Amino acid sequence: MGSLEARKIQIANPVSFVAQKVLIHEERKREDRAKDILYIHDTLEVFGARLQELQELWRRIVSPQLHARSVKIMSKASDVLFGNVSDDIRRAAQISDQRGLSPEAIREAGQYGFIQVFR
Repeated sequence: MGSLEARKIQIANPVSFVAQKVLIHEERKREDRAKDILYIHDTLEVFGARLQELQELWRRIVSPQLHARSVKIMSKASDVLFGNVSDDIRRAAQISDQRGLSPEAIREAGQYGFIQVFR
């Protein structure tokens, strides 16, 4: 057996990850936007029990580093991305077909998570 070498990897905090996905959303290709919606959904779901901590991270660390325009985009993202079932959300549900997520379930979870964290 070979020796195991310790390696460091950096993982973005979930708030920065979601913010980055939102801020580049319109620039992404159609198929990538649906994947990003699913990544956002999954991130919010994984950290669902810690939404208050994520809100604190957003307010104290992430948003102060962003331009005011980006902060405004994030504050409206719950309505823009998750206000209704969009084609991107429908495609995200299709991508996740083995998990049985409906477009409405993705929309509701995304909107709830964004309201809790970014408003």
